[in-house]
Amino acid sequence: KLIQTAGNYKLFAELRTVELMPGTNVLQFSTTYDDSRFPEQEQVKLQLVLSDRDLQTFKDLLDEH
Repeated sequence: KLIQTAGNYKLFAELRTVELMPGTNVLQFSTTYDDSRFPEQEQVKLQLVLSDRDLQTFKDLLDEH
């Protein structure tokens, strides 16, 4: 999901569950740059593997702000 556009940069976030590991989630942030050689290619900037509990803690942290 596109969460921010800043000039020629786009920031995306994706949250998915790991099917083979119940209770495990992957939160990934990536970017694209329109002026790059391959503007559609995403670069992963941060990838977190979180348990359901860890994910809830992260959500709670965001809700505080």
